[in-house]
Amino acid sequence: MSENTETTGSGDKVKLKISAERINQFSCTKCASTIDTGTQEIFSSTVCPSCGASQLVPGQMGDFLIYEVLGRGAISVVFRALDTRDGQTVALKVSHRIGRKPVEFYDDYLGEAKATSFLNHPNIVHIFGYGFANRYPYIAMEIVEGGNLKDLITKNLWLSEKRVMKIALDITQGLHVALLAGIVHGDMKPANILNHRDEVYKIADFGNWNMKGNLENPRIWGTPYYIAPEKVEHKIEDSRSDIYSLGATLWHALSGYPPHEGKSVSEVIQAHVREEVPDLQHANITISVGAGAVVKKMMASDPRDRFQNYPELISAIEQVLAEEQLRSTLPGSTPAEEI
Repeated sequence: MSENTETTGSGDKVKLKISAERINQFSCTKCASTIDTGTQEIFSSTVCPSCGASQLVPGQMGDFLIYEVLGRGAISVVFRALDTRDGQTVALKVSHRIGRKPVEFYDDYLGEAKATSFLNHPNIVHIFGYGFANRYPYIAMEIVEGGNLKDLITKNLWLSEKRVMKIALDITQGLHVALLAGIVHGDMKPANILNHRDEVYKIADFGNWNMKGNLENPRIWGTPYYIAPEKVEHKIEDSRSDIYSLGATLWHALSGYPPHEGKSVSEVIQAHVREEVPDLQHANITISVGAGAVVKKMMASDPRDRFQNYPELISAIEQVLAEEQLRSTLPGSTPAEEI
């Protein structure tokens, strides 16, 4: 066994808290030529002798050959990996908290996979399997190559109304399917909305999920910039809490900044409870009255004033998109740029 290292852009080594087995050779990810690794460390940089492509030395973790680090968080690392059983490339989310948490932690960690692995919908990241590899709990998921909404906002500052409403429609449809299975996401935010090929958007990371029967005792908060007021006040949450968080996410995407900001996390959280939703059209004068009204209703402080179900919200979003399409056909109109 060997402790993995991740090569950063500067060439420095950053220790990862996950161990994998060293392998002697592997196939180049570009040209499929065999590369001998010799005594090279896992995740150290190497160059293919045939095509010259630079890549990381993979390691073996259970049935998976892990090639590179796609992302990392407080408790997990996500690898691009090859499932050697069927040759499928997956995103392998692995907890590096082995031996540091009670059994309940592993139940919660794998709860996301257990609850959502049977969901098959184009707007939900598909889960292929879950279990333990080298004693570490893992979740094997489909790889979504187009980045996430957070990255898009950072790159473009803000996105066009047409694009954001299309994203909203995709995500609302995915949330509706999850709710029909009894699942509330619990942490809707830009980073959990992934851009698949052909501009199909998918919901990721049901790690804060709650089953409908457990909503009176929600175990995990959401993200401060997008958290629903009832979660802040430890009140009963339901699908309308996800609608609020999605609304705050859309507000951010349409304006370029979150609806509520502050000097501290506490200030941001309390703003969701105490302050009115800022005027979206004031933040971005290009936003239509219809889109502004939909986002404002999604973010109503009282859940009873929001859209009460997903079909109702889907209908409202489709109406905004239809109105935008009609405006684009009027004489003298300029088609909206797809930013």
